[in-house]
Amino acid sequence: MSDGGHIVNEACGRVTYAAPDVAQQSFRRLRQFFDDGQLCDVQLHVGSRSWRCHRLVLACCSPYFHAMFTTPLAESQQQEVTIGDIDEVAMDKLIQFAYTGVVQLTVEGVQALLHASSVLQMEPLTHACSAFVRTHLEPSNALGVWQFAESHGLRGLARSAELFARGHFSKVATGREFLALGSQHLARLLVASDLAVESEAQARVYEALMSWVRHDTASRTADLPSLLSRVRLPLLPPGYVRRRSEDEELLRNCHRCRDLLDEARDQQLWKAGLLVGTPPAPGERSRPRHSYAGTIFCVGGRDASGEPSSSTEFYSIADNKWLKATDMTTRRRHVGVASVDGKLYAVGGSDDKHHLASAEVFDPANNSWKLICPMNVPRRGLGLCELSGPLYAIGGMDDTTYFNTVERYDSQSDTWTMVAPMKSPRGGVAIAVLKTRVDSRSCLRPQDCIYAIGGNVGQTSLSTCEKYDPHLNKWSYVAETNQRRAGAGAVALDGFIYVVGECRFIMHELLT
Repeated sequence: MSDGGHIVNEACGRVTYAAPDVAQQSFRRLRQFFDDGQLCDVQLHVGSRSWRCHRLVLACCSPYFHAMFTTPLAESQQQEVTIGDIDEVAMDKLIQFAYTGVVQLTVEGVQALLHASSVLQMEPLTHACSAFVRTHLEPSNALGVWQFAESHGLRGLARSAELFARGHFSKVATGREFLALGSQHLARLLVASDLAVESEAQARVYEALMSWVRHDTASRTADLPSLLSRVRLPLLPPGYVRRRSEDEELLRNCHRCRDLLDEARDQQLWKAGLLVGTPPAPGERSRPRHSYAGTIFCVGGRDASGEPSSSTEFYSIADNKWLKATDMTTRRRHVGVASVDGKLYAVGGSDDKHHLASAEVFDPANNSWKLICPMNVPRRGLGLCELSGPLYAIGGMDDTTYFNTVERYDSQSDTWTMVAPMKSPRGGVAIAVLKTRVDSRSCLRPQDCIYAIGGNVGQTSLSTCEKYDPHLNKWSYVAETNQRRAGAGAVALDGFIYVVGECRFIMHELLT
């Protein structure tokens, strides 16, 4: 057809005709009517400005206006309607958007526009403004956006701003918005496990809280006990906790705050091996935050086909998923793995052709493995741990021998040195490092020791355990485990060693 229309359906002498762009043409004419002031049936007043509009257009774009004009409200019969609590410039943009579907967003005006669109329930514009604000979040505005979004019921934007503030806490805490933050929002920040601080030892969380309180001491001191309970005080430096309890008047004058500092000090003394008796109850305050809690790595082992693997994976707490890192230079099963000074060491193992003495170190900063000096004795199923700086490779086995030998690695000289052997050979030995606990009245100082737990010789699993004193360069037997264990996992936590799992020997194979 000459006008560009087309027949949609033709049957039984009836034709359905579709005209081109009729909706767009009608929309453009409505805009022209608005510009010319024709057929307008309502005048809106906001502040000192007014607009002659069409009820139908406003009702189509806004459930707020739809309810106003179609229900028995006084405004439904009025020719002039005043809208309060909305910025004039924002209202002008809203009306332009209602007639054109187009709006220009700016950093300076988006908050007023977001407020207006939220009040008038213009969801497409609200979503557009929220998305714009997300892309312009900064440490200087995130807290303000968070509080604004929550007050307007904008959950998605509020969540984005809160996560941004957590992820940039060190900078956020130095801004003006932080000092104006409400106590409830501050409490949510302080307790967050994903609060991005390099470590609690730097005391930035504590200092940020105290700065907030001092900004308005008269009205905020009452909130201090509750907020201080959300700071991970046991993870602060011991001397720092002691000085704060002595020097900070706000804390000295608060009974609950003193209790929290005493609790932190007891936790620290217990971890240092200077308290005996019942350990202090662990809790959220003594748990490291995700940002500095460390990373779990899974290194080597066997792949799905049973072959030795060189793969390296790590678990992201923030994303709750496993991610791939660079593979080792060598395939290794039954490899010894330990971390020292933020680097990961993989030592020994087997590639199914040879037992390995080789060792390598992974640097997370550049995602790379580098070979280091090999051990003196090739072995698999060894235990590996760090003790006061050096690495210790303990026990292990090859196809004919179970070892009691122990080697110490010095990263400065890149050398392995033989130290005192264990009293018993142990393959698949579990290793933990623990401070020896002493009475606080004793003149003795706590000493870090290595514990070798269980293991196996041939198909016989062991329950015996022994302890290595690095100052005496001597191993001595300690209490046995309740059951025989080979290939178990061991970890020291709050003055105790926990041993988990075991391997069993079935049909001459070591099965996990």
